[in-house]
Amino acid sequence: MILTNVSASQQKLLALMILVLFLIIGLSLTVLPIWLVHQHYQTSITDTYDRLIRYKKIASQKSALEQQLSQLQQHLSSQGFYLKSNTNALASAELADIVKQVIRSSQGELISTRNVATAKEDETDKAMGLQKITVRVKMQVNINSLQKILYKLEMGQQPLLLLEQLQVRAITYRSSRRAKKQLEGRLDVSFDISGYRQILAEESS
Repeated sequence: MILTNVSASQQKLLALMILVLFLIIGLSLTVLPIWLVHQHYQTSITDTYDRLIRYKKIASQKSALEQQLSQLQQHLSSQGFYLKSNTNALASAELADIVKQVIRSSQGELISTRNVATAKEDETDKAMGLQKITVRVKMQVNINSLQKILYKLEMGQQPLLLLEQLQVRAITYRSSRRAKKQLEGRLDVSFDISGYRQILAEESS
């Protein structure tokens, strides 16, 4: 009834437009999803290729980096930056002895030293062929001796040492006046001190 006043040419045009519309809808339902999937995989392939290029570049530099690392380790070792001992037990004893000498030479009183087990092996240290050795120290000193000891351990000492967990507190007096006078100005000090030893080739194999 609606098309009674429409000419034959207009009816053909309308029919053609409807056909084109259906074709567009059909393509949207079939071709577009395929195209989107293709674009997704094309992007993934491109990203994977880029990563592969970067990994190849890194791999090509591996031997050069390993050589540089070996040279650096040899230099640090020759400069005395590492503990000399070849086992953890000997290295701990060596470190404790270094601390003992520094404290005594600075008029401090060493109370105790004990080994501290490493909670988790550092992957960076392991990759560099190093083992961290830590000793916990307790001592009694005055403020002047404390300054000297800390400086010698961290700044003026070889091998290279790292001081952590420093705790300082004044000594409380609960005895005679004579004891109080003897301990006046004394401090209870505790800290962890660490050094590094080189891991032998047979240990890492």
